[in-house]
Amino acid sequence: MAYDVTVENAEIPVQITLGGTAISYKPGDLIGYSSGWVMALATVTTIVDAQLIVGQKGVSGDVITCWRRAVLWDRDAPYTAGSKYWLGETGNGGAGGITATKPTTTGDREQCVGIAVSTERVIVDPHDPSATPDIV
Repeated sequence: MAYDVTVENAEIPVQITLGGTAISYKPGDLIGYSSGWVMALATVTTIVDAQLIVGQKGVSGDVITCWRRAVLWDRDAPYTAGSKYWLGETGNGGAGGITATKPTTTGDREQCVGIAVSTERVIVDPHDPSATPDIV
């Protein structure tokens, strides 16, 4: 059985209008601002820094709550406690996603966005990923 990501212990809520064209957003996606609030991505041809964490499902044009910092719980996730997690790139984490693999393609954005605290939970803080994990 696959489980959806759950946003826990979120801090600093922000109401935003989702951008993009025909895109569906889900809790835990990372978004950034680039002519509107869109999926964050580390790929050199489409770099959009992660700035917020999506807190609820929505589509382009919806007004939703996002968070600046949160714990993501994913029962299916193979997180490694103590490991850093990076903004996804095309083919590795994907748009709005996170990955345990630091981007290696020349020009890709190396944005550390979180630290795993267990095999099911990662603290995501695109602004200060080295912060002490004190909200678990």
